[in-house]
Amino acid sequence: MRGRRLRQLSLPRDEVRFVKICAALLCLLLLAGCAAFPGDELSSRPFHAPEREQQHRPNVLVEFNFYRGDVQEAKDATSIAVAREGLKPRLRETLERSKLFARITLVPEPGRPDDALLRLKLYNSTSYAAAIASGLITGATFFLVPGTAKDDYVLTAEWLAPGGSSPIRVRNASSVRTWMGVWFLPLAASHQAGTAIEETFTRQVNEALRQLQAAGAFADRSSPQGNGETRASVTP
Repeated sequence: MRGRRLRQLSLPRDEVRFVKICAALLCLLLLAGCAAFPGDELSSRPFHAPEREQQHRPNVLVEFNFYRGDVQEAKDATSIAVAREGLKPRLRETLERSKLFARITLVPEPGRPDDALLRLKLYNSTSYAAAIASGLITGATFFLVPGTAKDDYVLTAEWLAPGGSSPIRVRNASSVRTWMGVWFLPLAASHQAGTAIEETFTRQVNEALRQLQAAGAFADRSSPQGNGETRASVTP
């Protein structure tokens, strides 16, 4: 009698399968509720060269690399080739829009004798402990309490004029913050992590150009001997 009653109370097999599928879809939907936003450390205003500097635009050889690690421990940082190549189109676009340079060559393309050298290094680091703690709270509340993770980015820039021997160095820092939770589902499609990283990188490159311009890096110091005679190397 008890067995018959339990069978009557139990759900049919098809309904159980339907419930499992709905639960799985709900989990995927919640996990997809991530939205990433650039930090507000730097201005989003593009940098454009003053007219006086557009009259003597140098040719530039650009060496760019992306590292996973802290800039303070640069020797232990790991070069991420995929990230570097993924950001190169945005880098070229930003440099071209600045109207600072007559010709832009990105390594591994060989430079020319009259090229200035612009060396850019982007370091990315994350506080894993804070991200894990936030994620545990979010998961325990079924994504009702938002979780967050912050990625820090430090860009170092080095400028060596054609025929120069003393480089000018600057750096700046920014971040990308990712929010996770059911409340961010409407923003997930329009605020993807890749887009936020590209926007942050663009701001950092523009800021580095401002810093170099303020330091007098782009003043006309033309020389018959530049920095493109030897091919610059990038860590694979």
